Amino acid sequence: MERRTERRRERRRERRMERRMERRMERRTERRTERRTERRMERRTERRMERPKYKTRRTVFSSCARKGGGSMSESILAWHFLNEDRRTANGEGVLVTPGLVLKLEGGVELCERGYHASVRAIDALNYAPGPVVCRVKLHGTVVKGDDKAVATRRTCLWLADATRTLHEFGLWCAEQALKGERQAGREPLAATLEALRVKRLWLDGKASNEELDAAQSAAWSAAWSAARSAAESAAESAAWSAAWSAAWSAARSAARSAAQSAAWSAAQSAAWSAQNTKLEELFSVLAPEKAVAA
Repeated sequence: MERRTERRRERRRERRMERRMERRMERRTERRTERRTERRMERRTERRMERPKYKTRRTVFSSCARKGGGSMSESILAWHFLNEDRRTANGEGVLVTPGLVLKLEGGVELCERGYHASVRAIDALNYAPGPVVCRVKLHGTVVKGDDKAVATRRTCLWLADATRTLHEFGLWCAEQALKGERQAGREPLAATLEALRVKRLWLDGKASNEELDAAQSAAWSAAWSAARSAAESAAESAAWSAAWSAAWSAARSAARSAAQSAAWSAAQSAAWSAQNTKLEELFSVLAPEKAVAA
């Protein structure tokens, strides 16, 4: 009876420890996300404050007459995302199809008025309301900002459902993060690698939702055991947490949040550029053979 009582006490202590670790990890993740958001907002505010006036801090291209007569229409190729219903946001609700030209009379202003898109796919992903990716042309009056542009005309060249592509991009980002861990001399948890393997099977229809959930549970259990081992230093724990966050984000999150969180985890511009190159490479596969000419 005493041994049974002792075992029960041990199990209760273990469960309490697991719950404490879960709460700590959740709070740590929330604080990390809040800090990243605050830093992004601070950087944006600083950039805006450094630039004195609206027209001097953004490059403006216009369809206007040059000296000596004649008209010119500047245009840029960009990326834009739509919801699953493929309709425009902001109350318009226009069904977008290849070749559709959206037009606006009057001036435009970033974040306020006009048709928006981003030159880089990774930037467009930050504003994505859904998984439908569009290759578009901005023309007419075009105003360029740091990570997006706005215009009086936006032509849809082609569009496609990128749900699976975004899942694959998230997995690729996670694998790059784990590769970085190996290069730093830290071997990723086997359960984390298994979770990614099961996710790939799930994408191919070879693993069920239950198997994916089981892989998640196993990965979390291994994570808590590693956290309780007390063999990791604070720096190692932080690195492990970052790698795990990127890995599981790709393994279970929704398509947009998985890719976006993996993208925002890039600490250097070189990594950010590499992620954009990979994402645009994946999107290029979705383009139809006979896309609308730019």
